[in-house]
Amino acid sequence: MDRNHKVAIILLGFAWPAAGLGFLALQFGYLPSGLNLIAQAVGLFFSGVLSGFLYLGVRRVFTSVLSLSLVNIGYLLFAPIGLLASLLAPGLFEEAGAPASMALITPIMIVIYSNSAIAAGLGLTGTLAIVAKVIAERIQPGRARPENSLPNHR
Repeated sequence: MDRNHKVAIILLGFAWPAAGLGFLALQFGYLPSGLNLIAQAVGLFFSGVLSGFLYLGVRRVFTSVLSLSLVNIGYLLFAPIGLLASLLAPGLFEEAGAPASMALITPIMIVIYSNSAIAAGLGLTGTLAIVAKVIAERIQPGRARPENSLPNHR
């Protein structure tokens, strides 16, 4: 992994807590406090880092402009869904126990919820990119057909 990819992953890691907690502050007018704020910030950071690894890993597979565009669109469309899912994740377990267990469960649930949405989006657009590549290869003009692809009419 080169230096640019490492920097991009770290930037995504810091962008997710800023975007997620900023959304909470602007939309709902509050931020969690204390241990819950730290747990959510840590969970969002790890979600951003892991989504960056996932995004760059899927992006590395493709080379054509159309395929890369589809993967970029997939990340841009599903990152907000993953971010919102990660903000809802801890709410399911808030009544589950002590604050210390909440501090451990919250980051794990944020990572699971957010990256499952990202993986689904990248899987969908990655599949579309593969299909687009196969179709583009089949309809290229001037490409000779293999002999065994024609039906045998003897």
